[in-house]
Amino acid sequence: MWSFVWKIALWSCLLSFGPLAQAQNDADCTQHALMVRGKTAFDKKQYIKTERLMDRLLAQQPTCHEAYYWKGQCAEQFEDYSAAYEAYSIACQMDQAPYFIARGDLLRTLGTIRLQTPSTCGDCGKQLLPDVSAADPPVVYFKRAVLDYQQALRLNPDSAAARTALQQANEFIQRQL
Repeated sequence: MWSFVWKIALWSCLLSFGPLAQAQNDADCTQHALMVRGKTAFDKKQYIKTERLMDRLLAQQPTCHEAYYWKGQCAEQFEDYSAAYEAYSIACQMDQAPYFIARGDLLRTLGTIRLQTPSTCGDCGKQLLPDVSAADPPVVYFKRAVLDYQQALRLNPDSAAARTALQQANEFIQRQL
């Protein structure tokens, strides 16, 4: 179905303007089609495909902040938290609430991982720590998440997701004091 939808979007773009704007329309339509295909692939849990489509989109339009958001989503699925944080930070330059919420959620995830007891390697018995910097205690991640949620609320005061996440992060911080 999505394949059909993006084809319609592509045709409507191609037919919307005269020959003077055709080259720009072609580029816009291609970029739109890449975004739709990438989101569709993500919904199908095809994260590598999504990441490749977003890379193609960014090669054409390096300032497409939404593509960085989707790259961050993919990186989280791969548990590559530093790449996810970097992608979300680039997306946050656009000053849109969903990007700050995503980065705040990632920071809360990192804080939660830091709370976990290290697991033990089945082969050698050595303790395995989560792939997170040992320098920062969990509360630091939650405090940074609070800043992102607050920014999201400044940008969109009606965001229930940001309000709920902010409340949960603040409750965690209060329990740590």
